[in-house]
Formats: sequence, structure tokens, C-alpha cells
Amino acid sequence: VSNGALSMVQLLLLAVLPAAATLHARRDPERLRRLYERGNRYVLAGAVLLFAPLASAAERLLVVWLGPGQADAAIVLRGLSLACGVLVMAGMATSVARGLGRTDLEARFAVVVLVVHLALAALLMPSLGLVGAMIAMVASTFAGVASFLWRFAGALGWPRWRTLVEPHRVPLM
Repeated sequence: VSNGALSMVQLLLLAVLPAAATLHARRDPERLRRLYERGNRYVLAGAVLLFAPLASAAERLLVVWLGPGQADAAIVLRGLSLACGVLVMAGMATSVARGLGRTDLEARFAVVVLVVHLALAALLMPSLGLVGAMIAMVASTFAGVASFLWRFAGALGWPRWRTLVEPHRVPLM
């Protein structure tokens, strides 16, 4: 369910890549910045509308869909929904970076997520089990997104506060 919702968001992001590449080729950094900011608002608002209900109603959705006794599945659906919601925070930046040919930023993003996830899972799963795995997944995704946006802003010469914090304040409220 959460992957289906993420796919809907990713479809919107696909359209950004050629637009970002065109603006970069035209050497129009101001329009590229506006594309990023405008697109980010819509993608983040859409993500909140998709993932917040999934996370908050996970147990009820699973009972209706699969019947009673789905407590572990509800934990996983909540974790996946939260992780997908966090992942979307980097969606516009990822599309713009790809359009600029900066896939190295995304590769580092993946390494951060993997390393942090493995460390946290090893630390949390023995005592918290499935809940520990979900905490590790959400926290590692957040760490990856934060490090990616930090590097992305630096690579484009954009103010880091405006890239990391500003776009995410309203959708998270």
C-alpha cells in the first residue's frame, strides 16, 4: 500500500528531470531554484495527504483488508509509510540532481541510509524486535535525506537552511 502511494509521488517527480536538465543547460539557476521550490511544495503536500492517513489508520486498514490479528503488519505499514514520507522530502532534490547529472549525490545518499540502517538495526532489533527494525528504517531514511539535502544545497550553492528546513516546515505541521 505504501509503495503504491510512493509510486504516485514518483510519477510526479519524473516530469521534473527533463525540466531541470533544460534549465541547467540554459544556465538559468534562478528558474531552476523556483522549479525546485514550487515542485517541492506540491510533492510534499501530496505526500502528507497520502502517507499520514496510511500511518494513522494502518491497523484499521489491515483489519478491513486482511481481517483481525494484523498487529505486526500494522507496525510495518506504519514504518513503511513514515519512511516513504521522509524519503519524499528528498524527491524534488533527487530529480533536480539527476537532471544536472549529479547522480553521485544520490549514490552517497544510498550509502548513508544503508550504513545507518545496518547499525541501528543491529542495535535496536535485539531488544525491540520488529519495532526496532522500523525505527532503524525511518531514522536511517531521515539521516540519508538530511545528508543528501545538505550536499545537494552545497553542490548548487543554495542556502542550506532554505533547502533543508524551509520547504518541510508547512507540510509537516
